[in-house]
Amino acid sequence: MKQEMRYIYEVYQEKSFSQAAKNLFISQPALSSSIRKAERGIGFEIFDRNTLPIRLTEAGKLYIEAVEKIMAVERELECRLSEMASLNSGRVVVAGANFFSACMLPPVIHTFVSRYPGVDLELVESDSMALYEEALKDNIDLIFDAGVYDASLFSSETLCEEHILLAVPSDNPLNRRFAENSLTREEVLAGRHLCGDSGSADISAFSGEAFLLLKRGHDMHRRSLDICRRAGFVPRTSLYLNQLSTVANMACQGLGCCFLTDTVIRLLLTGGSPLVYYPVRDPSAGRDIFIAHPRKKQMTKAMEMFIRIARETFA
Repeated sequence: MKQEMRYIYEVYQEKSFSQAAKNLFISQPALSSSIRKAERGIGFEIFDRNTLPIRLTEAGKLYIEAVEKIMAVERELECRLSEMASLNSGRVVVAGANFFSACMLPPVIHTFVSRYPGVDLELVESDSMALYEEALKDNIDLIFDAGVYDASLFSSETLCEEHILLAVPSDNPLNRRFAENSLTREEVLAGRHLCGDSGSADISAFSGEAFLLLKRGHDMHRRSLDICRRAGFVPRTSLYLNQLSTVANMACQGLGCCFLTDTVIRLLLTGGSPLVYYPVRDPSAGRDIFIAHPRKKQMTKAMEMFIRIARETFA
């Protein structure tokens, strides 16, 4: 609201120029000059100065009515902004690949909707490449991922780190050769694969085995090939699949070896799964789980709070 409107409204409420000037912390001549200027601007006097206390003219009544409408609009705006600040309203679109959406996002979403039930939250599931494309079209706010993204177009908030292990069906004869270095799921959950004293299998010894890999374009596809390449071989692939959860389930059926993250082993597989695990000592074996968001999109309060809850969940 314009300053002159505030001045006029204060005089209207106090019915006195002198008292209004005191309330506004300005001199009475300055107040009178400002109001005279406003009256010249509209072409009518707002106050009848011949009465005590002063009264509004007919034009003044219309003016005050308009000022009160403006004040009401401003209050409504402040209220709505306050609601957005306290997350009583708003919308956020969160996305993730199927495994993340099924196994990692649920506790984050549960906490978020419990704290901020007034925020409309939408979950989108697809492969990573499609999610980034949709985010650039302004259809997605946040992407829960562990892959590679274009840092010129997206920024990210790291939530935690995960590590890749070689998973081998338990009935594979090679497991006897590397029995000292093999780990059970319970040992992976306890973090044994992260200990410096835990051994690792010679990856090249599995060069003749069938491997289950994600399809080209997935971060785990690239990392798996890099690990095998540095071990001196190209994996003989029996199946190319779309989801890491499918890779894990196929491996449990004895259809091949594969590379799995400790996150998948912890959240998807059970203690009775017929797999043994080997730590992988390779530069590609560690990767961050993060939330990415388009640089061009302004960060909203809802987005900020979702990221904060995700950090709390995976701290």
